[in-house]
Amino acid sequence: MKGFKNTARSVLAAVLCAAVCLSFASCGKSAAAMSIEGSSFSEKLYAYYIACFKQYWLTYFGQTDDPAFWSADAGGVTNAEYLTSVSEESIKKRLVSCFLFDSFGLKLSDAEQTAIDRMLAAIEATDGSGSSIENDELFGYLHMDRTDLRKILEIDAKTAALQDHLYGEEGVYRISDEQRETFYQNNYCRFRMLYLMNYDYDLDEDGGYKYDQDGSVKVVEISDERYEEKIRFADSVKQRVDAGEDFEELIQEYSEDLSRQKYKNGRYVTEGNGYFQPIADAVREMKPGEMKLFQTQIGIHLVERIELDPYGWQKEENREGEDFSNFENLLLEATFDSYIEPYMKNVTIRRDVTEKYKMEELPYTFSWQYLLQ
Repeated sequence: MKGFKNTARSVLAAVLCAAVCLSFASCGKSAAAMSIEGSSFSEKLYAYYIACFKQYWLTYFGQTDDPAFWSADAGGVTNAEYLTSVSEESIKKRLVSCFLFDSFGLKLSDAEQTAIDRMLAAIEATDGSGSSIENDELFGYLHMDRTDLRKILEIDAKTAALQDHLYGEEGVYRISDEQRETFYQNNYCRFRMLYLMNYDYDLDEDGGYKYDQDGSVKVVEISDERYEEKIRFADSVKQRVDAGEDFEELIQEYSEDLSRQKYKNGRYVTEGNGYFQPIADAVREMKPGEMKLFQTQIGIHLVERIELDPYGWQKEENREGEDFSNFENLLLEATFDSYIEPYMKNVTIRRDVTEKYKMEELPYTFSWQYLLQ
């Protein structure tokens, strides 16, 4: 269950990270579920986010809404209990951000308000009748309406506004290159990889790729015999590297990774940069200079972890690839999380309120799950 827990915590970098909020205590007679000084989240807002996380976790882990999944052991607690606790940490970040947003006297601009209006109109038009909000299962269950949805949309807008106030170009705090380098050195791993596919591309008579209706290249499975040949070949490459041959040259000659030309300086991985999770996990467990041959559901991988190069995040040779495309966002999230961490201890959670909304019991199907993105 250690891997399950580490995975659950790491993916929150992409979901509800470091966002701001506003008080929902005045929405109807809904009680406050979380509070910090003058800011609070109502019980129905808390329940809304817990339900959103339910959708997210089931999708992320490829599960159905099965009681067996929720009741499974996660190291002394059930999956439901553990995933609820992880989700609550992210909700608390929103509440703390709300408190700070209000404390700084920040206001959403007219342009931000207009963007929210447009998003709300787009959501309302999703079913063509303008009644999609009222028909939404979760909103109906929690007795939420258009006003509540607009406030939820304001949360994301305030997230960006608060972060920009703190760390934008004209922000109170400017993130320096020294901070970027420290973040890079503390969080990234660098590796080289020879990749052999466990499938073939489906080609036409002229040798061109065939595409499906979604525009993806069609593939066909290879035989067991050919797959075993590839494993033996990868092992032979490892032996050649052990004998002194240049691994990068062998990668460029034999790897079936079509993007290999973009990454002659190696690949870089960290939590949250979207790299294929099984490889990312394996690399983080390796030591620099170590080489491993392993298999995943997409093929065969001969991987060597190598030392990080100083300031790799800003090197010209790394810009053609995509390993640092999300670098600034990840840095901002980590910096912001550190900033609000001292306030997290001051959040009060009313368990007599929150325990009425168990993740495993809330509606699973609803229309607004993308609001977590």
